[in-house]
Amino acid sequence: MKSLRPLLCHCLAALLPLACTLHAGAASGSAAAKSAAATKASAAERGPVKAADKPGPRAGGTAYKTGAHRTGATAAKSPGKRSAGVGARPGGPAKASAARVAKQKRAGDVAKLRPAQARLDFSGRKRVGQASYYARRFEGRRMADGSRMRLNHHNAASRTLPLGTVAKVTNLKTGRSAVVKIQDRGPFVKGRIVDLSPATARAVGLSEKDGVAPVEVTPIAVPMPDGSTRPGEGARDPMARTQLARARDDD
Repeated sequence: MKSLRPLLCHCLAALLPLACTLHAGAASGSAAAKSAAATKASAAERGPVKAADKPGPRAGGTAYKTGAHRTGATAAKSPGKRSAGVGARPGGPAKASAARVAKQKRAGDVAKLRPAQARLDFSGRKRVGQASYYARRFEGRRMADGSRMRLNHHNAASRTLPLGTVAKVTNLKTGRSAVVKIQDRGPFVKGRIVDLSPATARAVGLSEKDGVAPVEVTPIAVPMPDGSTRPGEGARDPMARTQLARARDDD
């Protein structure tokens, strides 16, 4: 009996740690089962999970509402907002804006020099305004009707009379007149209604010293869009036929 006691003590000492380990494992398994059961019960009480309750980038946070999440490559892909994200081109929009302003300014300058073409006047009524004359550097340049400018011919430019119109130009200061043919467009200066060749300017008494003179422009024959010719107020002049023949000779 005395010899078995040490053996029993030794066996108990070996089995005691094993029993403790088994007890701890059983306790842990019981706690996990209780936790799983509690989770299932909570989920059953809440009901089915909705799409809005799922976590994600559109979970209703402040960052999503304010757009603060749109940074980096996403912001770079947004048109018109390249300056707010990665990949934006520094100074790009500013350069484009400056170029656009410069282009608009150039267009405005051109519009000031060459106003919009006025509507053509087929009425044949006379008009009164200022006349100027071509500079000599325009010799040989092509006019609006395709012909070359000749300083010694009685050609003229008007913004409103149709090309090919034959008209009488009278200098209201000197009372002298000349017959011209409208072959070009101009003058592009406010208040001026006709540009004369140097030969016509001399004929009506418009000198280089004066530069401009008040004139009366009376159409004699006005070409119409359908190819016909309409007589103007100048056609009542007894010398109208002679004036028309003179204009044809200048061609």
